[in-house]
Amino acid sequence: NYTVDLHDTFGDGWNGNSITISVNGTSVLTAIDVPTASDAQYNFTANAGDVVTITYDNSGSWQTENEITITSDDLGSVVFTDGMGGVAPTGGSFTVAADCGIAPPANDEPCTAINLPMNGTCNPTTGSVDGATTSALPNPSCGSFTTQGDVWFETTVGPTGLLQIDLTDGGIDANMAIYDGTDCSNLNEIGCSVSNTFFSSTIPAGTQIWIRVWDENNSIGSFTICAIEPPPPPTNNDPCSAITLLVDTVCNNTTGTTESAINSTVADPSCSFGYNGGDVWYTATVPASGFMHVNLTAGGLQDGGIAVYSGPDCNTLTEVACSESTWSMPTPVVITPSDNLQGQQVWIRIWEGDNDNPGSFEICLVDDPVLFVDPTSYTPDDLITDILVTGCLQASNVQYDGDPSAIAYFQGGESTFGMASGVVLGTGSAVALTGQGTDAVSGQETTQTDVESDLSNISVQNGGASDMHDEVILEFDFVPSSDTTNFDFVFASSEYPSFEHTSYN
Repeated sequence: NYTVDLHDTFGDGWNGNSITISVNGTSVLTAIDVPTASDAQYNFTANAGDVVTITYDNSGSWQTENEITITSDDLGSVVFTDGMGGVAPTGGSFTVAADCGIAPPANDEPCTAINLPMNGTCNPTTGSVDGATTSALPNPSCGSFTTQGDVWFETTVGPTGLLQIDLTDGGIDANMAIYDGTDCSNLNEIGCSVSNTFFSSTIPAGTQIWIRVWDENNSIGSFTICAIEPPPPPTNNDPCSAITLLVDTVCNNTTGTTESAINSTVADPSCSFGYNGGDVWYTATVPASGFMHVNLTAGGLQDGGIAVYSGPDCNTLTEVACSESTWSMPTPVVITPSDNLQGQQVWIRIWEGDNDNPGSFEICLVDDPVLFVDPTSYTPDDLITDILVTGCLQASNVQYDGDPSAIAYFQGGESTFGMASGVVLGTGSAVALTGQGTDAVSGQETTQTDVESDLSNISVQNGGASDMHDEVILEFDFVPSSDTTNFDFVFASSEYPSFEHTSYN
């Protein structure tokens, strides 16, 4: 008895592709597929010694979304997979086993778990989920786990109370869950990881733990696993022991690490998707210019976050800026004069996204007068009379028609587009000029139908559409004192180079 599970990773069916299953050359399932959504299931039977052939018909589209799994209901194990991991299926065959299949591994249950020696470095033990059965415990809280077989390991947390479990995938995509309990028959999950590293600084020293390993895709294959007692926490493990960094005109890197870092008591960073502690701290004084770039580059740490805090002392901190990436190193955090931190001490927090892949990094602080946008300190009238109109000109009757967030003062643009400061108008949020904000502004439509009509006519004459969206209009009167007036402007668009000279732009 066999079960055929067909899966579409995008969730829109197999788009015209199908498989036919034959036993000894005779079709038993013809042109089966996933008609809609993600999954479809079929069944067939065969006898010991029969040859089962799977023929894949790729006459449709999006073949790399198609996955095939055939399970022996009697053996309780997967006997055939195809198309896993974004590779288009090719078909294949197998011979029906005449015996009872692969014997379960010796560590098929918690009470027969294999011991992992606790070392300062990784000494890998090889494991396999081939023939594994499913333990009588609730499914792990992370990853995909339906009918997978699992295998077990155990170890004891060392005297430092720091624990790291490393998995290395072999032929499978291995996940793990961590358990404690009074004995192997009474276990409670205390951690779970779909990455290849689990790190903890909260399990008491001397605690026996059990590690459950399974394959994300219900496949069979091998892996390696080891238990590590990491080194002691870094010295800059909290704000009051922060390492002092100098702000320079160029990047002078300092090496740091989140290895073995424990959790500080400061509230979680606002930008984090999966903050789980394990942070380290630095401190610096913001230059008189008000500008400070915080740059983080990868070492052993491959993803993470930066947050900058101000406060009267290391025990009373308020978050000022935050940046995180869960798949790469974060974009730099930029302190600007609008943060009003000139000459003040700040604290800098570094962490790894889920605190499950700690490692080293490089950090530097640079006094760089980068472009920044201030959308709140100036009214439209101020922007004309104090910023835009200079010299002997007199301006009056300032009128602004647009979303309040679409107009702002900018500074530090000289190296970018040749103007040190001025006024920015945007069809979206003005702070998008720096790459820090969003382009979206809801309902930004003008009330000046005559201007809208003029713009529409210009667009049509140049091959564009007649309908207008997101107009921003800044008007004023001025009286010149000479016969020449200079007006400097730059037009730019985040749609370059995709949509210029089209009906959209």
